[in-house]
Amino acid sequence: MRRIQALLNKWRERLVGSYKIIGPNWKEFVHDHFSGEGIEIGALASPFPINSNTMMRYVDVASTEKLKEIYKPHKNVPNDKIIHVDYICNAQNLDTIPDNSLDFVCNSHLLEHLPDPGSAIQEWLRVVKKGGMVYIVVPDKRFTFDKNRQRTPLQHLQDDFNQKTTSVSRGHYEDFMVTVNEITDTFQCEGAYRGQASIHVHVWDYQSFMAFMQWLQRELSNFIILDSNLYEINIVLLLKKV
Repeated sequence: MRRIQALLNKWRERLVGSYKIIGPNWKEFVHDHFSGEGIEIGALASPFPINSNTMMRYVDVASTEKLKEIYKPHKNVPNDKIIHVDYICNAQNLDTIPDNSLDFVCNSHLLEHLPDPGSAIQEWLRVVKKGGMVYIVVPDKRFTFDKNRQRTPLQHLQDDFNQKTTSVSRGHYEDFMVTVNEITDTFQCEGAYRGQASIHVHVWDYQSFMAFMQWLQRELSNFIILDSNLYEINIVLLLKKV
């Protein structure tokens, strides 16, 4: 793990420079560095800690009551800890939030669930002010149940972006269920697809994720990468709107 971290640090320096903003205590980054008005998307029962100078609102695809109903069988999501949802909307379409209205957007372990990660980040940049921040945490596939899956090709992510993909394809469900859950029952795969069940749609390691972000930076031309790194199982990324 130390050797991997050292190699990643060298790779990271080529991408974003030798300076470092995010430290190993990445969970406290929002509390320590953000203030003003912002949103966290998909917090469920594990929101980022915040400070007294922050007005945080929470975004999810369903109401608080509906989320409690959905996650009641899930022991790893304590029902009484699910955060109050302020905005009910899709992470790729924050249609209730005006342009250039927020100081920051943050989320953790959300982007990999979305059919079109590029358009999601474009949307998060839309709602932050110039100089605003977007803070993203995604899992590195090598250290999760996705370890045996192939990295999502950059061309695939580009196609999703160009086509503005809004739903997860049957192929993604087959890949996830066969490779991760070892389920080959086509009926179960079809049911998950038709219900658009929540899965890790896209998977990255640090290098492939940063290659995707470099391409998106060239495509959008409205953000810079302030910092990125690998901590524990997480790829942590900080963007600034320009």
